[in-house]
Amino acid sequence: MPTHVGQGMSDLYGLKLEPMTNRLVNYGVTENGIAVIELTSDSAGAPLEGPNDRSPNTYTHGMMRDIDEAIVKARFDDDVTCIVLTG
Repeated sequence: MPTHVGQGMSDLYGLKLEPMTNRLVNYGVTENGIAVIELTSDSAGAPLEGPNDRSPNTYTHGMMRDIDEAIVKARFDDDVTCIVLTG
């Protein structure tokens, strides 16, 4: 299970980000209506060491579903005026 949840943009702006279902994407909305979708890594940026290690930057099916979930959440939030995708 990913360990990199709620870091990055949340640290920079004091924004509380919540993980999506697969915990590969975090989502939060600023006070002024900016939805932040943060892609995370399940390896916390650890280097690849073996043949079975996967890249920490892969776009997996689970990440795709989390991104979709976050975008739908933002689109149906009347307070959101902008979506920022970061990672």
